Amino acid sequence: EFMMGSPKTEVDGYDVEKQHMKRIGRTFAIATKSVTWGQYLQFAPEIKDEREDRYSPTLSCPANYISWYMAAKYCNWLSKQEGIDEDQWCYEIKGQVTRMRENYLSLMGYRLPTEAEMEYVSRANAKTSRYYGETEDLLQKYAWYQKNSRQMTWPVASLKPNDLGLFDVQGNVFNWCQEEFKAF
Repeated sequence: EFMMGSPKTEVDGYDVEKQHMKRIGRTFAIATKSVTWGQYLQFAPEIKDEREDRYSPTLSCPANYISWYMAAKYCNWLSKQEGIDEDQWCYEIKGQVTRMRENYLSLMGYRLPTEAEMEYVSRANAKTSRYYGETEDLLQKYAWYQKNSRQMTWPVASLKPNDLGLFDVQGNVFNWCQEEFKAF
């Protein structure tokens, strides 16, 4: 159980991010780093020429311009690589239709994190607007963002992690979550 949403001290917070108690009633695991282009291209080598080097200069940069559907297919591929039985995969893919299995949260396959799971691991139990405190002065030590990124992505894990050991949770690229955003 944790406090989800933005504290009132957060500059430019939105009303839909109102703080509320949230309970995640299951255990889960999450990668400490974003999926890199090098990792993603093992799954989809045919898109190698579509990658824009000006935004992701090396294969150690996070994969970007990947749709939710492509991310879901990647999760199933990871499940297959790990030898997880297909009935435990979290996504059902038939032709052009991709959907979550009815009981996906209880399955063993790889999946995208829920919004609550992502916020829990991103906040790392912080009570402040950012996991390292309130001030923007420290942001450049933890995140690639508009002021320090030079409008490109940077190799994953090249800045400091949060207190749970996760890198780039507040910058570099957006992260896909399992479900659509819902205002509380």
